[in-house]
Amino acid sequence: MNLLAVVMRTSNVQMGDLIKFLQDTNQSYFLLGKDISDYLTEIYEKGVDLNCRCEMIHDSTFQNDEERTCCIKEKTELVKWFYHQLTVAREKFAKQISLDS
Repeated sequence: MNLLAVVMRTSNVQMGDLIKFLQDTNQSYFLLGKDISDYLTEIYEKGVDLNCRCEMIHDSTFQNDEERTCCIKEKTELVKWFYHQLTVAREKFAKQISLDS
């Protein structure tokens, strides 16, 4: 949830945040199972994609406006994906950590 909050706050994620996320979740397979571990891997991979798009937009000289527009659109879709994960993550983790029998 901390990583999702970073993306919601900044519309970006730094590699340092992603490395911390990996460190914090590296035991997820053993604690929460394969499904959650796979989901956390997906979050990490989407985070890398978002970081790359942000770096490209900030640092790159695009050949044309169409390339820049495409990159901005990809970044926007990734930020929307992260926003939806606030609900998805809550549902996935509620199943795993529920105190109900």
